[in-house]
Amino acid sequence: LKHQLLDAANATVDGKYIFAGYKENTIPFVQNPNYLPANYNPKDVTTWPYLYKGDSNPTNLEITPGEYLQTNITGNELFMGITNEIAANGYSNPYQGAPVISGRMTLPAGGDITITTGTPPVTTTLTAATDLTDTNNNYAAKVAALFSQAGTGLVATARAATANLGPLSLTGFNASEGDTYSLSITSGGTPVNVTLNGGTPPAGYAYTLAGLSSALGNTTGATNVTATGGTLANGVSYDISGGALALTGPANGSEIELAETVTDKGAIGASGGITGGNQTVYGSMSVATNSASDVTIAGAPGLASVGLTGQTLAGASGKIDIFTVLTQAEENLRTNNTAGMQSDLTNLETAANQERILRSRLGNRATHVDAATQQQQSAKIDLQQILSRYQDADAISTFNDIAKQQTALQAALQITAKVSNISILDYLK
Repeated sequence: LKHQLLDAANATVDGKYIFAGYKENTIPFVQNPNYLPANYNPKDVTTWPYLYKGDSNPTNLEITPGEYLQTNITGNELFMGITNEIAANGYSNPYQGAPVISGRMTLPAGGDITITTGTPPVTTTLTAATDLTDTNNNYAAKVAALFSQAGTGLVATARAATANLGPLSLTGFNASEGDTYSLSITSGGTPVNVTLNGGTPPAGYAYTLAGLSSALGNTTGATNVTATGGTLANGVSYDISGGALALTGPANGSEIELAETVTDKGAIGASGGITGGNQTVYGSMSVATNSASDVTIAGAPGLASVGLTGQTLAGASGKIDIFTVLTQAEENLRTNNTAGMQSDLTNLETAANQERILRSRLGNRATHVDAATQQQQSAKIDLQQILSRYQDADAISTFNDIAKQQTALQAALQITAKVSNISILDYLK
């Protein structure tokens, strides 16, 4: 059975290994020459009976313009029970459960948060009054550190703040009157300020989104500057290619503080700006278990302010290496270890459930691909029919149809003209 599993794990299609990630020319699973049952450590992948030589990059397929879907499962995820996120970090121990991505954080916090894990249960409380406050220009990183503290059973990582501020809408601005629009973008305590005055670079900038992009690109320390985007000296990236001002903060989660000022010096009344031009945009975080125990987070108002909901996160013990299970089952059968064999049966059922879940995901993806394919085929048929009207049209027949439509139109116009001339006086004659 183990050898059959190994053959399946190293299967190929058109000479490419299907479970090796991007390393499709590399055999993904090999026997570990240094494996010893006595040295096996579930938290150290180098002690496992089989080693994975592929990578953690699944294949993605563009099923519709701009929409990509994962079309396969990597070997580390399917056979070893290690998520691609963990594998990408070098199999750092202890292995983590599947991550949960929070929404954007807000302040003030709505209440306390409790984190409970272990047997007997141990609860850590994060208080709204002292813990869930912004003290370092990086609220997301502070909250991530609180979730990751010893005893919580969690590991959290801050994620960049993002904001789509919509188009720049300015009305009544007059350069000759000295009207100006100013925007300040601060992150990590470092501000970047720009002003639009209706002029031309470098003396001034137009009252437009393109003018704003040009002004940002000419600030001190800006890098990777293009006509539609770039990165400011404080680490905030900007992009207007979608017709709106989109900002992305530094990867460490530092918030973006925005402040806009309209200076109206004329009689017209200058006004407008971007959506949410005076606000603080906080980052988010990724949270996962890093222990064998499940972890329950509670406190709905407080969790809402950090972009989460009350839930129980499955411990990392929910994943299992199938090769280890089969290898240990073989060892226990040879030594007639009854207790070990009973444990192996439990682990085999866990492994089977693990595979069923992944197989279900693939089924859902296949359904999604089929739906997208049918949609594309339907669109293709519609386009072919439209194209056929022009390419296959009979010139004489088409001319006759146009002539008929023109005659009908002229008749309708004549009737309309006659009706418009009718007056009640016509009936009094």
